[in-house]
Amino acid sequence: MIDCTICGKTCKSWQGLAKHVRQAHDMSVYTYHRSSQAAMVQLQLRISENVEYVAPPEGYDLDTPCWRWKGRLTRGKFSRRGSSGYGSLRLSGSPTEAAHRLSWWAHEPDACETEAPAPEVVLMHQCDNTACVNPAHLVPGDHAANMAERKERGRHLNCHTSELSEADIHEIRLRAHGGETHRSIGADYGLSKSAVCHICAGRSFGHIHTPLDAEPDPDHIPF
Repeated sequence: MIDCTICGKTCKSWQGLAKHVRQAHDMSVYTYHRSSQAAMVQLQLRISENVEYVAPPEGYDLDTPCWRWKGRLTRGKFSRRGSSGYGSLRLSGSPTEAAHRLSWWAHEPDACETEAPAPEVVLMHQCDNTACVNPAHLVPGDHAANMAERKERGRHLNCHTSELSEADIHEIRLRAHGGETHRSIGADYGLSKSAVCHICAGRSFGHIHTPLDAEPDPDHIPF
């Protein structure tokens, strides 16, 4: 049961609440949640009931846990460490929204003053966990910034690189630094030669620094 924060009417479901505010108050469900702090808290609670709190992936220095979405997940090509894509949530009669976008919109009202999450705003996961909806892990940007971060962190190569831990990255670089070929290293991790090359040169996973006696030459490919 959900009570309308405007008139106090009790609705049996979220769908019923959306229908009520549309018919009785002539507003969309987004406008309703923006209408008062109490209505926004309703949405925040609905989101919190559908998450589990887990540690961020290894190698990510974040102060808060990931809020892993327990509801429906879309199938993502670049899923990472236990996630299977982006969470989705339907605000009753409205189109299905990405759960992380709704969470950011619900918890960061000053950052997003539009009635609904603005489509031109791209939210970048600092934890690289696509199933995470923690607003503290989401940074607004644009498509160009998202693509640049995607390349820096190695998500553009293939789905296998996104399963690598920080220890794996260090191991790959140290083995290559010791003279092992990219082909043989890649065979152990299910990676292509070029993927290993990008990792060793720091073009991928550049946010992870591996101490070496000498930095690898970005143009050297020891096939």
